[in-house]
Amino acid sequence: KNEKRKIKVIWHANNYEVLSDYTWGLNKKVLELYEEKQIDALAFVKKSMVEFYKKSGYNTFYLMNNVKTTNTIKRENIKDSKIRIGIYNANSRELKNIYTQISATTLIENSIVDIVPTNEAILEYARIMNLDYTSLPDYIPTEELLERIKNNDINLYITFTECSPMFPIESFESGVPCL
Repeated sequence: KNEKRKIKVIWHANNYEVLSDYTWGLNKKVLELYEEKQIDALAFVKKSMVEFYKKSGYNTFYLMNNVKTTNTIKRENIKDSKIRIGIYNANSRELKNIYTQISATTLIENSIVDIVPTNEAILEYARIMNLDYTSLPDYIPTEELLERIKNNDINLYITFTECSPMFPIESFESGVPCL
């Protein structure tokens, strides 16, 4: 009702995600609201998305991801004979093929993999692959995730399409390499 209000939407996805009915539905709704002049601008975390939508006639701008932690969480020296690998926030979405990531870890001898979140299919696959792992079934708060990742030697976050995911940035901020 307030004519002076400004609504700007941050779209932290890309055009590949139209494969997901849910994400495509959200994207269509945002664009419809823009066309109805309910949304004034669209922000993206990938410059090519800004350019694409700008050329399509939308008011767009770039928003760079960054990490701000209240407590500096740095990697701890773990006295463990195993190579610790983290796979987080992948779940079983096609964009972040967790099964490929799990398969890759089986090639690293003397390793243990921490997987969050999981579901029955992921756990069954890990067992079939004879993987030494720890896991949690649900997504966890960022602070809890940061505590887990600092205990790893490396974290994996292999994604087909994401342009500026937060997890690798958080991993690097914690002093742990991330692929």
